[in-house]
Amino acid sequence: VVNTLGKAAAERKFETLLKHLSHPPSFTTVRVNTHLTSVQHVTLLLDEFQKYESWRCYFCVLR
Repeated sequence: VVNTLGKAAAERKFETLLKHLSHPPSFTTVRVNTHLTSVQHVTLLLDEFQKYESWRCYFCVLR
């Protein structure tokens, strides 16, 4: 990156990356291995987990 953009531009990109990584993601994706369990079972587990956590849990289940 330094060779392509130059040192100053690479440092700016790195600082921007650090700034973005310092915040948690807005959403979390959960992948389910349907050979081992069902999507419905994982959804129930996540609902149960959410009851005991103080933060809201948004999730997307991929098959």
